[in-house]
Amino acid sequence: MDLALSLWSDHRLVRATYILDQGKKSRTSFKAQPKPLRTDEDISSYLKNLETNINQLETQQEDEDIQTFYNKLANIINTSLAYRSNKNELKTINKILSEYTRALLTRRTELLKTKQKTKQMKEELSRLFKTTSKAIDKDYEYYRHKTIETNLKEYRSTKKAYKKLTTHKN
Repeated sequence: MDLALSLWSDHRLVRATYILDQGKKSRTSFKAQPKPLRTDEDISSYLKNLETNINQLETQQEDEDIQTFYNKLANIINTSLAYRSNKNELKTINKILSEYTRALLTRRTELLKTKQKTKQMKEELSRLFKTTSKAIDKDYEYYRHKTIETNLKEYRSTKKAYKKLTTHKN
């Protein structure tokens, strides 16, 4: 029996292939890769962390199989790299805010985390919200003036300062 002859139409038949067996990749295997070491300070802090972590590895049992030893070694290397990157991220954030503002922020978070708040705690919390926002504004204004001033002194240019101060792209 010929199907092509029995269909009286000017449309062509469509041929397609279905792939039924395509497994999904687990999302847990996608992890952020540590950033490469660029400065001498990063390299020295990484090596120092690696030495302290490897000393912990040497105190472990000697009769382990190769796979567990490899897993522990990879974990030590990753934690040493992660510690270095976390330390650098904190440096960039803390350049703008002063010690006083950071203390206000920590006190505010402590009060927010408490479950049972007394009337005095609520009043202090409302006062802290106002003072921290004012302190943050003051710190950002000081940072802004300082950057403009240093760029005017060094490069005699405000354009460079404004480029440094813009945190978003248009």
